[in-house]
Amino acid sequence: QKSKWIEVKLMKNGTNALETISKLKDVFSIFGLPVELVTDNGPPFNSSEFVSFCQANGINPIKSPPYHPQSNGLAERGVQTVKKGLEKALFSQKGENISESKILSNLHNFIFTYRNTPTTVTGITPAESILKIKPRTRFDLLKPSHSNKSKFASKNLERKLKLYKVNDYV
Repeated sequence: QKSKWIEVKLMKNGTNALETISKLKDVFSIFGLPVELVTDNGPPFNSSEFVSFCQANGINPIKSPPYHPQSNGLAERGVQTVKKGLEKALFSQKGENISESKILSNLHNFIFTYRNTPTTVTGITPAESILKIKPRTRFDLLKPSHSNKSKFASKNLERKLKLYKVNDYV
């Protein structure tokens, strides 16, 4: 069962092999080295640098057939999901010169929301699937957690139980 986790990296200097390897190192530094890495047949994945990188890290690169992106269905679906989400987020600024920081801000917001939305397949969020915890979101600010409720309840209970005796000052 797949987690549906999506990782997105902005490629400022194009999609050459060294830039691609650098972004993969970022991801692997967080999640560890994969056993297999499914890629398309793009130039960075056919380079000697990429092949050497995979060999040095014990990664089996698997290439989807050329001119048939559907073969890598999960990845292609992820790309379409991110594109649609980013287009919707930037729709209100259509026609404006949109800065890189604005794109990144919208991208981060979209990815955060996506990773913290339960999937219909698993019933849990991609973040819970990968991290094994439920990350805190803004929704948690709307409703105090059970532990906070019990803290407040016990403090209120203490307040109510204060007993007074005759001749005590109130």
